[in-house]
Order: sequence, then C-alpha cells, then structure tokens
Amino acid sequence: PRRGHLVDLDAAPGAAYRQAMRILTHSGTFHADDVFASVVLDMALDGATLARSRDPAAIAAADLVFDVGGVYDPATRRYDHHMRERPLRPDGATPYSSVGLIWRDYGHAALARLLPDLAADEAEEVWADIDGGLVLSIDQADNGVAPVGPGHLSLLVEAFNPAWD
Repeated sequence: PRRGHLVDLDAAPGAAYRQAMRILTHSGTFHADDVFASVVLDMALDGATLARSRDPAAIAAADLVFDVGGVYDPATRRYDHHMRERPLRPDGATPYSSVGLIWRDYGHAALARLLPDLAADEAEEVWADIDGGLVLSIDQADNGVAPVGPGHLSLLVEAFNPAWD
C-alpha cells in the first residue's frame, strides 16, 4: 500500500497538502505519543498526509487533528488531550495521551492492515496487549502519572529531537 508523507506547514506555508485524508499534529518538539499516533494512523488510513503546525487555519482545515488544537471530539476527528477535562482511560483515573486516543479508535484498523490473516479474537487479544502495555505506558509517561526511568521508550523517542541553542 502507498505510504503517507509528512509536510511541515510551519516551515513551508502553502506546501502541497491535498490527500484523501489530511492529518495534522503540532510542530516543534515531538514526543512518543504523537510519534506513535502518527504511525498508527499511517497504517490505518491509506494515503493520508501528515502535517505539523500550530497555525489555527491549518488545524481547522485538517480532516483529523491530534495532540494540538485544544479540542477532544472523536465525532469531528479532533484528538487533543491538553485540557482541564481530559479524556480518561476506562480505569477512570489515567488520562489518555494522543496515542491512546488514536489507538482506541484506529488501532483495530492498523492491526488489520499489519496482520490481515489474524482471526478476530486473536486481533482483539493483540490489540488489548498493545493497549495495556505499550500504549498505556506512553499515556502514563506523557501525562506524568507514572515515573519514567532511564531507558523508557518515551525518553528514547524524545532523544531524537534536535538540540536547540
């Protein structure tokens, strides 16, 4: 399948950003939650374009927005978690990060494309294992709910951010 591509709208305003699905996340420093959310969406949605921007016009024009924009509304494909009334995981205590929200709604589709021959019950078990391990760990780290020690995946991902003066 055709893989999507990344457009930095803040660095190149007016760059080509016309695809079947226009996905947007924040520009600037990236974290494990937005990196993994983009991978899930890339697998779940064929031919989507990912852009990074904080520009309100770019956010409004996107078909799906995550980790930026100040709105959580799955019906309109808005998946920010940076607000006072944050969406919570089923335990009622742990806030979702953007990957948790995206995994909840698009993880099954991503798994179906990655593992097309997996039986439905097996796919549900794999989805739950990833949700309760990798995704939960990123949700906890991104929201400061659990300690993050050396070697934690969130710290490893953030180490790839450029060093700024």
